Amino acid sequence: MVAKTERKGAETKPPTHFPGVAGAFVRVTMHNFMCHANSKVELGPRINYVTGENGSGKSAILTALAVALGAKMKSIGRSSTKSAKGMIKTGASFARVVVVISNDGEDAFKPDVFGRSITVEKVLNATGANSLKIKSESGETVGTRVDELNKLADHFCIDVDNPITVMTQDMAKKFLHTGDATKKYQFFIDATLLSDLMELQEIAKNKSNEMKDVLNEHLETIPKLREEVAELTHELHSFERVQELRSKAIDFRNRLAWSKVVEAEKKLEEEKEAQQVYVQKRGELQAKLGTAQATLEKAAIDNEEFGRQSEDFSRKLQELSAERRQAENERREAGRQLQKAETDKLSEETSVRKLSKRVSDTESKIQRSLEAQRGDTTETDRRLQKLSSNLVAAKAEIETCSGDIEKLKAGQEDKQRAQSNFARQKKFAENEINDIRKHISTLKQTSSNRLVLFGQQMPRLVDTVQRRLGEFSKPPIGPVGMHVTLKDQSWIVPVEEALGQSMTTFLVSSPKDMDKLRQISKECGMNNLSIQSVDFNRGRYNIPVEKVPNQTEFTSVESVLECKHDVVFNFLVDSAGIERAVLMKDEREARGMFYSGAAKQKQVAVAYTFHRKIFMTGQVVRDEAFKSYNQAQRLGTDPKAQIASMENRVKEKQSEIKLLSNDEAACMRAVKDIANMIKKKEAEFSTLNKNAQKAFSDLQQAKLDAEDSSGTGVDVSTLQEELDSLNVDLSKHQSSLKEAEFAFTQAKEAHDIAENVINEKLSLADSYKAEVEQYAKAMQKIDSERQKAEKQVETCVERLQQADNLIEDCETSIQAMKTECEELADKTKKEICDREVAEHAGDITLLPTQLQRLYEKTKESMKKEESRHKRPYEEVNDELSDRKRKLIKLEHGVESSKKIFQKLRVGVRKRRETMVTQARQTAANVSHRFNYHMQAKGQAGQIEVNYEESQLIIKLKDGTNTRAITDTRALSGGERSYSTLAFNLALGDESDSPFRAMDEFDVFMDAVNRRISMKTLLEFARSDNHSNKQFLFITPQDLSAINADDPDVKVQKMIAARPS
Repeated sequence: MVAKTERKGAETKPPTHFPGVAGAFVRVTMHNFMCHANSKVELGPRINYVTGENGSGKSAILTALAVALGAKMKSIGRSSTKSAKGMIKTGASFARVVVVISNDGEDAFKPDVFGRSITVEKVLNATGANSLKIKSESGETVGTRVDELNKLADHFCIDVDNPITVMTQDMAKKFLHTGDATKKYQFFIDATLLSDLMELQEIAKNKSNEMKDVLNEHLETIPKLREEVAELTHELHSFERVQELRSKAIDFRNRLAWSKVVEAEKKLEEEKEAQQVYVQKRGELQAKLGTAQATLEKAAIDNEEFGRQSEDFSRKLQELSAERRQAENERREAGRQLQKAETDKLSEETSVRKLSKRVSDTESKIQRSLEAQRGDTTETDRRLQKLSSNLVAAKAEIETCSGDIEKLKAGQEDKQRAQSNFARQKKFAENEINDIRKHISTLKQTSSNRLVLFGQQMPRLVDTVQRRLGEFSKPPIGPVGMHVTLKDQSWIVPVEEALGQSMTTFLVSSPKDMDKLRQISKECGMNNLSIQSVDFNRGRYNIPVEKVPNQTEFTSVESVLECKHDVVFNFLVDSAGIERAVLMKDEREARGMFYSGAAKQKQVAVAYTFHRKIFMTGQVVRDEAFKSYNQAQRLGTDPKAQIASMENRVKEKQSEIKLLSNDEAACMRAVKDIANMIKKKEAEFSTLNKNAQKAFSDLQQAKLDAEDSSGTGVDVSTLQEELDSLNVDLSKHQSSLKEAEFAFTQAKEAHDIAENVINEKLSLADSYKAEVEQYAKAMQKIDSERQKAEKQVETCVERLQQADNLIEDCETSIQAMKTECEELADKTKKEICDREVAEHAGDITLLPTQLQRLYEKTKESMKKEESRHKRPYEEVNDELSDRKRKLIKLEHGVESSKKIFQKLRVGVRKRRETMVTQARQTAANVSHRFNYHMQAKGQAGQIEVNYEESQLIIKLKDGTNTRAITDTRALSGGERSYSTLAFNLALGDESDSPFRAMDEFDVFMDAVNRRISMKTLLEFARSDNHSNKQFLFITPQDLSAINADDPDVKVQKMIAARPS
């Protein structure tokens, strides 16, 4: 017979799984199975109805599911089939059943192994064993054993042997037709899994009874053993002398055996002590190594920090040197202006004094003329006139003297400041001489290695890099200055200023190479090496002509350089902008180009003269002195010429120091001379002040004595005109004197400011030099500590390796000796006695040879005594020992068994109480739900379970009948079918299975009962408790009352094959 399937709705591609669903059946495929030759049934994730006429193979679908999941034959319940082989289609040699299970969502079973679907394939063979395959979503076979299938079913809680999970056709019919309360009870406990609990309870009870029987048997054996032990003990006591000697011999034997163990243990302890000494030494070495490594790390950090600080102060010192030279130029200019202002001031002061004297003389002439014309001038008037003149003259002399003192003090302060300034300039010049001499020393070393110009450690770094080129992806290039040649040596100073730090930079092709070079540079003592990662594969830049200054008008830095590598050229373009940096001889022309804005039009970024760098920052033109004026020239082709030039600078500086020393000495002498002059002037001021006070006193006294007098005026017009002219000239020169004094004050302030700037620069330079020297000393000390720590690390590592080897050798020896001791002790314990027994017998630390002699002597004495007894002592002793061991073992066993038996009895009782409670609760729940489902037909239902008599009674009562029906056979076929369905649904709430199947649940139902049943089934399947479960209902009846278009319903019709 061939089975065909039909379903309502549009045809779609068969799914492999249901999204988010785990444990639902997706597809059942049957080949040569029962009436199906080849049949495939697609199921939905929720409610499935399968209908069809009898013989169409509906029930075979449920049977196929049960067979695939390993159901027992009695659970399948096929009346026509006694074994699985009977399910093979007639005429075929095998049958195959394939079930696809959805495995998606949170409850999926091993999703990383199986994927979103699991395929179970069962093959039934007519001859030979059946086969099983469990496959993943990809078709790969994951398992073939029944226990693996059971794990799968347990995970999804699918128990195909449970009648509630799979209600077969035969089982439904039996339930409908049986009136046996015992069979209904069995159905109930199987469905609710209470049968499993009862079975486990019965097993525990049987075990408890078995244990009780064994315990009683042992209790009967113990008195017999005790009697035997007493008899053997009495017999053994007859061997008193033999026993004494034997005990002594056994003691010597035991001590002898364990003395060998003790001797081996002593050797083991000696080896452990030796190892401990090595371990202690190793710990001391590790502590020293840790200290040395910490010193190295600290030295590296400190050296890097001090180097950076030293370079920073050196750079600041170079910048300060340029700023000081600029300040000196400004001070010299201010000095010239001060000298001019002072000269003008002195000239005007001289003119004012001369004119003042002429005015005074003219006034005296007028006075005398007037007095000559006065005939009645009294002696008193002449005396008053004379005293008044004396007072005026005294005041004038005081003012003059006071002014001279102020000027002398001001001059003294000027000379003191000049002296201090000359001292600072001399110190700064001496420091410059030291710097130049250091560079001369560096240049002299270049005869052996020019790399010294780029740093004292540069030769070591370059040599190390050459030896370790294999560690780089591409050979590094550096320092860059070694790969550049200057064509015109006259521009060496500005070109080196333009290149700056780029000359000491190393170029690498990758960040990894940069890290490697950084590590090597630190190992060589160069912690602040400049490293740049650039593209080694790019060719030389092709710079457009319109982007660079005109080569006929300007000499660019690029044009005077010859670069060996394209990589170097590209780097200098990027870092130093050599293509837009120009060299100019005229500083004024260079400045004018930037001030006028022509530099931008001519593509000039920066201009270098022989001593200045001129460029723009935003809208501001910057004019700066070079920072590296006194450095050794690294691009120079003739070190001797550089050395000669620097030695000339030393001579120039020495001449400058000599002049500054002379100036300083002159200032010191001038300060001393001015101090003497001030002292004299102050004494003169004191005398003049006393004279003025006397003149004032005399004048006052004369006025008191004088009488009024009058006289006639005289004509002194000529002298008065001369006096007026002189007063005009005097007024003009006094105005000029004020202007000159103001100009002098301004010039002096400018000169003082310039002087203060120079003093500040000199003071700051001294502090910078002190810092540089301090960092140099600190770095030298750090380098010494680093070398010492490196040697210490090397020594510690070597000694640690030796200690490790010794410890390892000791450990090997200890393990071997320990194994030997343990084996010897175990063997002695098993074959001879426990250690405590031997120690109790006597000293086991004696030499084995000594104990051996004592043991042999005792055995000889024992043999002489034994010859007088018929039964050997060993036979009696062995038999007694055997009986004692059995007795002790049996007594201990009985005590333990009593405790275990008591616990087992308590456990069985508690388990039974728990099971009874659960069984009663289950019966109550099922009865309540059965009544709920029967109310759909207007009836009341009750389930009574008698666990003692193993019976289940179903009671039904409708609205018209007050008497309850207890025998379902008294019901009509439809009522019996519905009550069976209600009972099945009531039991269903006790199951956690994600799948429920019912075959021919509506048999014998009329249309009314079938409609109610269908409605009840749908409500049950769609309830909250079962909204995530899959249902399969098989019926031969009409399903027109079911809406196949509902999204959660799938209806399929099976058509029996017709004979052709």
